[in-house]
Amino acid sequence: MKKYFSHKSSDSKRPLARLLGSGIFLAIGLVISVFVFSGFLKITWQKMEIQREIDKLKTEAGKLETDNKYLSDILDYIGSDSFKEREMRLKLNLQKEGEKVIIIYGESGAMKTGQNTINESENSANRPNYKKWWDYFFGKK
Repeated sequence: MKKYFSHKSSDSKRPLARLLGSGIFLAIGLVISVFVFSGFLKITWQKMEIQREIDKLKTEAGKLETDNKYLSDILDYIGSDSFKEREMRLKLNLQKEGEKVIIIYGESGAMKTGQNTINESENSANRPNYKKWWDYFFGKK
């Protein structure tokens, strides 16, 4: 009778042992492991992509802050009195009381004005091309 029980108990364990030791169980376990590992890799890859995007956005935010600071400084300068005074002097020929205007003459001793410069450029436009090249390489004579 002992043999019968021992034989029966080994028979009952045997199908479970056969199932765990079979190639089908191994293949199913391998497939499940591959799915779990691929899911892990996918999540890791997405995490890396998100981190790259965050770094890129941080860099862009820093650049925009720098640009914003630069534009703010320009705006402050444009609103300042020194800028307004400079623009009035350049564009409207403003002079303060007690200031004197100094005129600087060119090499020929004549004062150069905007009109003289325009006339010179018109004359050079009417000159033949070979004379322009001659003057370019050998100087105006």
